[in-house]
Amino acid sequence: MFLSLQKFLTIKSFKMKHLFLILMLACGISLSAQTYTVTCHSYPTFTASDCVGCGLKTGLFAGLIFEGVSGKTAIHYPFTMKQVGGQVTFTDGLGNKITAATSRLVLRNKNGRTLDAYMKDCLCSAADTQDPAGTAKVFEGLLTQTGATDLDTITTGPLTIGRTYKIVAYETGDDFSNVGASDTTNNLYFIATGTTPAEWGGTTSLSFNVGAPNAKVLENDFGKLPYFTFSATGTYILTCTDCFTVGKTAVDFGALNSTTSGVVSGVTWTASNNDAITIKVAGVDGTAYNSSLLFTKMKVTVYP
Repeated sequence: MFLSLQKFLTIKSFKMKHLFLILMLACGISLSAQTYTVTCHSYPTFTASDCVGCGLKTGLFAGLIFEGVSGKTAIHYPFTMKQVGGQVTFTDGLGNKITAATSRLVLRNKNGRTLDAYMKDCLCSAADTQDPAGTAKVFEGLLTQTGATDLDTITTGPLTIGRTYKIVAYETGDDFSNVGASDTTNNLYFIATGTTPAEWGGTTSLSFNVGAPNAKVLENDFGKLPYFTFSATGTYILTCTDCFTVGKTAVDFGALNSTTSGVVSGVTWTASNNDAITIKVAGVDGTAYNSSLLFTKMKVTVYP
């Protein structure tokens, strides 16, 4: 249907050339005049249903989704944007490209921003939530556990580093942020990272279980600190809300306390939801044992 440049030059009729140029111009305009609805996604906000048929998985895409009459097209982060006159071209590192008239772009959640501002915010949002699929998250610590369940409450005194505390009666003005507490909400658990709170007037009550594992934290990539509780003899719970993705979590343990290693066969774990890992220490006959963790390494890895 289309003529090559060589054949075009052989056309002697001025009218034919003029008509041919008009057709080519009309075709180019029709391609760039398509209206696109544009949505910016960061990794946490994207789901596979946002771009059906694109072959993208939930949580593994950041960038722009263009929706036009021919369907949806994904432009991956990081992308570039180049404006020439009234046209703008978006290109990503995978070779995907879309050219459109700036007046034909409908930006979702624009909130009064210019095209430049919208795209800069989109790039920043993707960078701030940098590919969670690219890096596994790790929690690693040395665990020591002694004795049976033994609940206690304190309102003063130094804290024990590595012990899990629970705020049960907060008094305004007390401050535990320098020793591991992310907030001052009642029923908040935290692993103590220091001995002396920034402010403790002696009225806020902290409860703890002596039988819960004490943890010397070596590494934590979750952005919030998991904590340990005592469940039953030889059974302890590591809790971190929405940290341990089911089917993506692996747990490794180091050596047990040498004084009990003769009767304890090892440590097992289960994760039935994204919030908690159950740790069990038992012998070959299935009997549960306390006091079997002595600076025992526990490494939790959550893969993309």
